[in-house]
Amino acid sequence: MLTRILTTALLGAGLLASSALAGGHENTPPEIKARNGLMANYSYNLSILGAMAKGETEYNAEVAAIAAANLAAVTGTDQSLLWTAGTDNAAMQGKTRATPKIWEDSAGFQKASADMAAAAKAMADVAGTDLASLQGAMGAVGGACGTCHKAYRGPKPE
Repeated sequence: MLTRILTTALLGAGLLASSALAGGHENTPPEIKARNGLMANYSYNLSILGAMAKGETEYNAEVAAIAAANLAAVTGTDQSLLWTAGTDNAAMQGKTRATPKIWEDSAGFQKASADMAAAAKAMADVAGTDLASLQGAMGAVGGACGTCHKAYRGPKPE
């Protein structure tokens, strides 16, 4: 009985928290919401891999392989529907960090995306092998992230 009460209370608190957080995004276009979710997925899997690569957590081949496969799967999807014109930080102030340069330099942005997908795929191929292989693959992934962010991401919205 106590377990049921605690479960119900936790679920209720979670729903209240999500609705409170969602309130600030009610006028955010779905493309931006989806991009934010995509970046959160990248970040989640990269944080697992990065912590192992830096020795902050113990290397676990199975977990590394899963996180790297997740990253490769997500970066390998066609994301073109997420980048519709008018969803940049100039048009949607405070809702996104995506700069107009994404649309002005579409070929460069697509290349940066393809480079990230290739680096993530290469990492997925070796992440479950051993720590040294994971560490070796992290540089290319981090470089791909940095290249894209430097060129196409603006400052954090205030």
